[in-house]
Amino acid sequence: MEIHKPKPMHSLREFLTEIGTIICGILIALGLEQGLEWAHWRHQVEQADKAVSEEVRHNLGYEYERIAVRVCLADRIGELRDRLLQPTGAWKAMPLAVSDPATTGDTLASLAEHTKSNAIPWVYRAPMRPLVNGAWTAAVASGVSLHMPNERAAFFDHIYEQLEQGFATQVLERQAATKLAPLAFDRNLNDAERTQYLSVLGELDQINALRTLIAAQLIENADDGGLRIKASQAAERIKSFRKFPGRAGCVDALKIPLAPG
Repeated sequence: MEIHKPKPMHSLREFLTEIGTIICGILIALGLEQGLEWAHWRHQVEQADKAVSEEVRHNLGYEYERIAVRVCLADRIGELRDRLLQPTGAWKAMPLAVSDPATTGDTLASLAEHTKSNAIPWVYRAPMRPLVNGAWTAAVASGVSLHMPNERAAFFDHIYEQLEQGFATQVLERQAATKLAPLAFDRNLNDAERTQYLSVLGELDQINALRTLIAAQLIENADDGGLRIKASQAAERIKSFRKFPGRAGCVDALKIPLAPG
C-alpha cells in the first residue's frame, strides 16, 4: 500500500491554513454533536411534559372530587355532633351504609355488598385517593426535568408538592376517622367519651376545611399552568358520588373552567 507523506509546509500561511482547517472540522463535529443532543433532550422534554401534564389532570380529578363532597362530609360531622350532644347515655349505632364508588361496581347493589364486607363499618369516610406521581418521578430521576424551561419545571414541582400535602392530609384524616369506629355500634356513652368523640369530630372538621383549601389552590395553580380537569372526568366524578345513598343532594358540581373532552 502506497503511503503519501505529508508535504512539508513552506510558510506560516500554509501552517495557519492547515490548523484552521482542523479547528473548523472539530467545531463542526462538536456543533453536530450538540445539535443532536439538543434534539434528543427536546424530544425527551416534549414527551415528559405530555405525560406529566396528563398525570396532573388525573390528579385534578381527585381534587375536584374532594371539593365536590366537602358539604357531605361537613353534614356528616354535624349529624354526629348533634347526636353526641343529646343528654342521654344510650347511643344508637350510626354506621355509614355506603362504600367508595371508586373501588366497587356501578350499581347500588354492588355498593351495599361491598360495605357488608367491612368487619367494622365506617362512621365517617372521606375519599382516600392515591398520590399518582410516576411520570414526574421518572422525569426527575432521568434528568429530563433539568432540561425543561425553568418556569415549567418549577410549576410541576410546586404542583406535586401540593399533591403530597393533600395526600398527607388524607392520611391524618383516615387515622382520625378510625377513632370513631365504636360509634358504629349500639352502646352506652358517658360524658367523657362523648367529649372525646366531639374532639375527634373537631379534628375532622378542621382537616376537611384544610383538605378542601389544598384542593382549591391546586386546581387554581394548575389552571395558571394551562392544565384543567376534563369536562367528562368532572361529570364522571359527580355521577359516581351522587350514587351514595343520602349524598345525591349534597355533592356539589363545581363551576370551574373545564377542559374539553
